[in-house]
Amino acid sequence: MKSSKTWHSNDLETLAEKSECPIHHLAVYANHDETRYGFVLTDQEVIVVRTFYDNSHALGEEWQAISWDASGDGTLTPSLAVWFLVMMALNEEHRRVHPWAGTLPLNVWWRKRDSEGPVVY
Repeated sequence: MKSSKTWHSNDLETLAEKSECPIHHLAVYANHDETRYGFVLTDQEVIVVRTFYDNSHALGEEWQAISWDASGDGTLTPSLAVWFLVMMALNEEHRRVHPWAGTLPLNVWWRKRDSEGPVVY
């Protein structure tokens, strides 16, 4: 958790040192705990994160910020994003940190209708 007064996802574009970045801290913890998914909460947004190894076997991070104001049909909300991360982390084959090419990006979701008509993911 971070306060938006001290940090915002927009800061990720301007940080000179990776060691100052909460997303990189999360990647280090994820690698240690053998999970590729995590999130950072602030009072303004949720930042969902997928950790991977780059070509030099260094940790990399893919992230997406979602405002707490996000709502509506077909919109990814912070609560739904965190729920999806938990569901993905439950899959043993998709839990540990792997090289970039061996993982699915955060924005890969399959949406379909089941036999009774409701939309499922």
